[in-house]
Amino acid sequence: MTCLQPYRAFEACLLPQLSKQDKFYLVSQSYSRAEHAGDHTKRPILFSPYKELYEAQRHFKMLKDKCAAIVDIRNPNITARMQAICSGKTDIMPFIALVENMEAINRYIDQHYHQQMRSWVRINKQWWNIREPNSLQPSFHILMGEPVIKIKWGSHDVMVKLEELESM
Repeated sequence: MTCLQPYRAFEACLLPQLSKQDKFYLVSQSYSRAEHAGDHTKRPILFSPYKELYEAQRHFKMLKDKCAAIVDIRNPNITARMQAICSGKTDIMPFIALVENMEAINRYIDQHYHQQMRSWVRINKQWWNIREPNSLQPSFHILMGEPVIKIKWGSHDVMVKLEELESM
C-alpha cells in the first residue's frame, strides 16, 4: 500500500496567510511521507505552524531530528529564507502540516484504511466488540506534525498514528 501524503506543498503565498492567523512559529523536521521520485536531490522537510511559542517549543523538544528547528517568520531574514525554500532555489522540498481538503482526506481514510482500522481495534481494543462493518468513524488529525487518525466507535475513541495503520 502506498502511504497517504496528506500535507500540502509549502508555497511562499502561505507566509502572509500564516501571519494573518498569528501563526508566526514554524517547527521543521524531516518528512518521510513525501513522494519525491522526480527529484532525489531535494530533502523533504515538514514545517508545522504554531500561534504560541510554547507550543512550538513542546513540539521541538519531542523531536530527535537533525532538521529540527523553530523559526519565527516575523524575522525578515527568516522570511527571505523561507521564500527561497518555497521557490525551489534550495535543496529542500518543503511541506506544511496543513491539509487542503479535510473532507477528501477523511473520505480517503474511510475507504482505504477500513480493514487496517478494524484490525487495529480487534488487536488493541478487544472490549469494543465491533460487529457492524461500518461502525467505525475515522477522522484525520495533526498532532505535532504527525498524521493521526481518530477512530471513534459510539462514545469511545482512540488516536492512532497513520503510520501504525499502514504497517498492518
